Amino acid sequence: MIRAASPGSDRGGPGRCEGCYRVTDILVIRWKSIGDVVFALPAVNALRARFPEARITFLTSRENVFVPEGFRAVDRVWSIDRDALRGRRVLSGAWATARLLAATRREGFSLVVDLQGYGETAAFSWWSGAAQRWGYRTGFIRHRAYTTSMERPGSRHPALGHLELLTRSGLGPCGVDNAFEIAPGLDSQARRFLEERGIGPGVAWAYMQPFTSSKAKDWPLDRYLHVASLLRARGCRLMWGGSDRDARAMLSAGVPGHEVLSGVSRAMVAALLKQASMVIGGDTGFIHLAVALGRPVIMVGSRNMVLPLEEHGFAARATTDGVGDVDVEQVVAEVRRRLAEPLGSLGRRSRAELTSGRT
Repeated sequence: MIRAASPGSDRGGPGRCEGCYRVTDILVIRWKSIGDVVFALPAVNALRARFPEARITFLTSRENVFVPEGFRAVDRVWSIDRDALRGRRVLSGAWATARLLAATRREGFSLVVDLQGYGETAAFSWWSGAAQRWGYRTGFIRHRAYTTSMERPGSRHPALGHLELLTRSGLGPCGVDNAFEIAPGLDSQARRFLEERGIGPGVAWAYMQPFTSSKAKDWPLDRYLHVASLLRARGCRLMWGGSDRDARAMLSAGVPGHEVLSGVSRAMVAALLKQASMVIGGDTGFIHLAVALGRPVIMVGSRNMVLPLEEHGFAARATTDGVGDVDVEQVVAEVRRRLAEPLGSLGRRSRAELTSGRT
């Protein structure tokens, strides 16, 4: 599927890198998952800063389309339904992929940046015919799809690794612009959603997501419940997010049903995060998205966790590989520090205030 990111974003004109080649149409590829697509945001903004007149297209998995739609620098979002290539829909999936390949070739991209590094995305990069193709060196054959490649950044934050790839490919030094935006229409829907649940302007509320994509990254649920009791005692409303399976686990553990988000789209969850006074959870996609939205975040993880990219994201980080070693009092202390001001005011603080270190 091909989708325009926003009206009035028709850019078309030449751009130039540090080298002598012209860049007029850019394709950025990152298929999965939510957090990793979020980590592509600073790279996309760096490309826009360097090529202000170029058209930027972002290719991602269908379920993650809502993420690049919040990238103000992106003109178009393309999606691929990878699940359709499996099971009973394999024929329709193959046909859709063939059409996407044809569109990729037909567009005549001048630059492709592959931030995924799969064999399939390397093939897309090569098939595009772009004069410049940048990506990660993940194998002798695969890296030959790129004109410029580098090893994956290892222990560096993925977003900073992407910026290093751009720098090494000729963009020069890149600043970190991690600002994510919610479409105005979705923003108003989120406010109505909250008001219907008695959470109007000035009412403090926290979003909690205790489960991640891996049990090894999950802080024990009973500790989140302990933190939740502290927040409720201070008059803070709560909403718990996650998958349907996560919701069942939370309800079984005693989380009140009216606090558990159910049947809400991923795009709406992102819009709700923008309204939250505080966000608490593990090393998972929506928590990193909350950081990009400028929300006050408390992230709990092991020593191997991907740290919040910005200063207003606090990491309760274990000194071992086990997230269970994070003491609940460490998280409680940070919650109390955040509660030093009326929590309702936290949700209205600007990104500049948050990143200045004021708490």
